[in-house]
Amino acid sequence: MRIAKLRWSSFSVPFRSSFATSKGVIYHTDGLIIRLETDTRIAGFGEATSLPEFEGGTVRDLAAALQEIVSQFIGRDVLEALTDLDDVASEQRGLAAVKCGLETALLDAIAKEKGISIARFLADAPETEITVNATIGAASIEEATKASTLARNAGFQTVKLKVGMAPDVEGEVGRVGAVREALGPDIALRLDANGAWNANQAIATIGSLEQFDLELIEQPTPSHEFSTLLDVRIAVSTPIAADESVTGIEAAERLLGIGAVQVLVLKPMVVGGLRTAYRIAQTAAASGVRCIVTTTIDAGVATAAALHLAAAVKPQGLACGLATGELLATDLLVRPLEISSGRMKVPLGSGLGVQVDENLLTSFATGIVGEVP
Repeated sequence: MRIAKLRWSSFSVPFRSSFATSKGVIYHTDGLIIRLETDTRIAGFGEATSLPEFEGGTVRDLAAALQEIVSQFIGRDVLEALTDLDDVASEQRGLAAVKCGLETALLDAIAKEKGISIARFLADAPETEITVNATIGAASIEEATKASTLARNAGFQTVKLKVGMAPDVEGEVGRVGAVREALGPDIALRLDANGAWNANQAIATIGSLEQFDLELIEQPTPSHEFSTLLDVRIAVSTPIAADESVTGIEAAERLLGIGAVQVLVLKPMVVGGLRTAYRIAQTAAASGVRCIVTTTIDAGVATAAALHLAAAVKPQGLACGLATGELLATDLLVRPLEISSGRMKVPLGSGLGVQVDENLLTSFATGIVGEVP
């Protein structure tokens, strides 16, 4: 089975409401839907999402990176192309996301040809459903507590709250305390600072917030400061997770080597694909470190891919950050991924098990298109 054609088109999907992090407010998610066609008329789909707020590149960066590398895959056997993709360096702006999208399209086609799911391609006996967390990016106390109540009523057992936006520790305490009160004592509460604090700020702030029974805190300090993460981990009781620091296998091995964190957050769009993320999870497990699989608030194709990854990884008692499609106006799928009482079922069928809604893709298109040959 060989690659006959590759084409892509851009999209921009708005959030249902503005989404705040310590990096700023996000109003939409942008990316490329990639369609791969084989000489046996199997279509594989992938998605590359832009992450300009986190140095991941704009959609134009993604399209330029894709255009630069895509011609080398035309006519190649799909399994050989999958191997060749590993040799594509990820340093160019946006290329990690492009590699993730291309790999997903290849895996979708390969798994469809084999009549199995992507999760089954990655691992034997994958999970059939995954526990997921609600994600709250509302900056005000009022909106954050309202979202917390909705998450509790929807049956989520874990909630992730974006922090690092308050001007001082007292502001963080007031907002996190209000969310904890709205959730009640039985729902796990994790925080995500997106690298907002230096070591002293992180230690002081986390220390003040530990009264609210935190499950863990993601990326309290800047992503490139691995030793600072270790300093914070040693100083506080709450488990520390690396998120933006996990940019690939080498970064993960460095974090594991110094014992910087208790948890790794795996984002396929950031590390360059599902297989890389899966290898990181295996390496982490050997070191006694657990992993969480999350999206980068993607549309449905990438979210489905991350769901298959989570099913293969089999998170050990930790909810995954996959319930992000409901933050968007649409996930661009014919049948949206469903969440029931804080759990997501892995789509049935071969490959990704989802279908892109071409009408929705047209409605949210932004005009960047490409095709080879």
